[in-house]
Amino acid sequence: MSHTKAVSDTFAVCESCGSIYVARVESDGTLRPIGIGSDCPCGDGSFRRFGE
Repeated sequence: MSHTKAVSDTFAVCESCGSIYVARVESDGTLRPIGIGSDCPCGDGSFRRFGE
């Protein structure tokens, strides 16, 4: 049996500056932007799904 976490891809919007990034949605619902680390270059780490 496999014990891998289910992930999917979406777009994430920085709550502070409004920049949009491709992101992974972890199995717990956490958004992890791809290619920028865990925080936006503006310094904020709060993201929401694009369109919400």
